[in-house]
Amino acid sequence: MFLKKLELDNFRNFEHITVSFNNGLNIILGKNAQGKSNLLEAITVCALGKSYRNAKNDDMVMYHHNSFFIKCTVDDIGSDKTIEVFYKKGDKKYIRLNGSTISNINELFGNLNVVVFIPDDLKLLKQGPYERRRFIDIDLIQIKPDYYYNVLQYGRVLKQRNNLLKNQKQYDMINIWDDQLVLYGSKIVRDRMAFIKKISQLLKEIHFDFMPEIKKVQLKYISNVVDSENIEDSYRKRLRDSIESDIRFKTTTCGPHRDDIRFFIDDMDARYFASQGQQRSLILSLKLAEMEIMKEDMGEYPVLLLDDVLSELDFERQESLLKILNKYQTIITGTHIQHNSNINAKKYIVENRDIKEF
Repeated sequence: MFLKKLELDNFRNFEHITVSFNNGLNIILGKNAQGKSNLLEAITVCALGKSYRNAKNDDMVMYHHNSFFIKCTVDDIGSDKTIEVFYKKGDKKYIRLNGSTISNINELFGNLNVVVFIPDDLKLLKQGPYERRRFIDIDLIQIKPDYYYNVLQYGRVLKQRNNLLKNQKQYDMINIWDDQLVLYGSKIVRDRMAFIKKISQLLKEIHFDFMPEIKKVQLKYISNVVDSENIEDSYRKRLRDSIESDIRFKTTTCGPHRDDIRFFIDDMDARYFASQGQQRSLILSLKLAEMEIMKEDMGEYPVLLLDDVLSELDFERQESLLKILNKYQTIITGTHIQHNSNINAKKYIVENRDIKEF
């Protein structure tokens, strides 16, 4: 699978552009505020049904226009498939797969798989648990068709339970929702734990390319409810034990919506002991580990989207990274790049609301 072509109409700052990509390294250059990141955002809208920036649909419509259109053409083992996204202000967003409008977002996942790196990912170690859970969830909804369904159902049940906790006259009905909370929550935790176990193992091998001075890198899934031997029973017991605090705080205080992921380097918490350079290298290693997991689970590499990843790397580290990226279809943005002629890449320049190959 690789992305052959991207077409945009009235998306962000682009009125109309068409750009073709090769199945290797694609480098998009341009000054700041020219719209390089907008191109990557458009690709994620086709892959995930929404912006990786969590932008509202209205915000992605070009100024003085009332709709946008995105089309991605994907080479899927020699045959083309198309993903089209159309949005008009005041209406819902429509997504078409090979010309047919999809009725469920699950139909979209798996048709264009992506792994994304943006500058804000560097804050992943020190941001709140929500951002770390989200990075897992974005991968899992692409890998496992039923994961997104379980997340949606868990959110629905959690909302119902929290509503009961806020209504002080209906505490006796809370148990009605606990079985469903355990059912969907346990599936989420089990999938997340398996994912973290895999990615942690891969990080042990990959991180040496970026952090040879670090002997050990590890990820741990920190669950507030489960014993990995028996997730369902452990979760159910924790819900019973926490009912008094749930009533006091009027919200469900335990479950996968409260879990976290921790990063460790040489057995020390990376939040407190990793330098800025080590944090960048750790997140880059993490993204490459995500690529390998998705290849293992789905049989092919996803498209790797890297936004401004080279800006703080010296020439030697840029060279090392670009050589690694040659094995994937990579679309990478930056203001400038230093590399020798031995690295084969298709290069583009973005300026004046247009993109051209050079």
